[in-house]
Amino acid sequence: MNRRILTATLALGLLVATQSHANEPVDNAAVVEMVKLGLDEGVIAAKIESSRTRFDTSPKALGELKKAGVPASLVQKMVQAGTASSGPVARTSDSSRQSLAWRNATGEEVNISPVRVTAEVSNRRRWIPVAGAFLNSETFMTVQGSKARVRTDGQPSFVTSVDPLKVRLLHMADNKDGGRYVVFDGNSSDREINVVSEELGGGHYLIKPEKPLQAGQEYAFIVSPELPSGMGFWAYFMQPGIAAVAYDFGVQ
Repeated sequence: MNRRILTATLALGLLVATQSHANEPVDNAAVVEMVKLGLDEGVIAAKIESSRTRFDTSPKALGELKKAGVPASLVQKMVQAGTASSGPVARTSDSSRQSLAWRNATGEEVNISPVRVTAEVSNRRRWIPVAGAFLNSETFMTVQGSKARVRTDGQPSFVTSVDPLKVRLLHMADNKDGGRYVVFDGNSSDREINVVSEELGGGHYLIKPEKPLQAGQEYAFIVSPELPSGMGFWAYFMQPGIAAVAYDFGVQ
């Protein structure tokens, strides 16, 4: 009888220990360990998606993950997962935890949903005789869709949880395919619009264009990501499977 009790007790203890280990959140060290063990990327990605997570996605930590040989696709999964506090949940991207809304004349805040932005490098200027050899490549940033859903007045104010230092307001041009784009020469664009901002408290900010915007035109706030150490802004978006996020609007 005592032997049966002892066996049952040991089994229960093993079960509790196993469940406790299984419930531990997946962190940066765990991902690095799985990569070093040679596990398939799909297996590691599935583990991230089905587990509680506690990831450090600061620029320094992302740089350390790169040095440790963690593939860019898994780093993206980690950034998307963020930090969860309870069991397996549906994952959302970092951009979904950010917010930006237009504050209209009545004080109502109209939420602007984020849209995807892609980057493409063009060397077209290199074909210019003689001068082309001294010109930089251009980066075309394209926003999906031909027009934004939210339409504002010409002097709009925006409330956002995004640090104003990480957003850039741009006047979008139309392309022949019905989309919207802006061209960067290096890290600058002649379509960037200066803004002023003030802190509202509680992690929120008020952002306004310095000058009135043009009626009938399309605009977008492009959000800068947290970059791994030593990686440039546009170079980051040229990595496979990575894209910027924009909050787009049009002026009535």
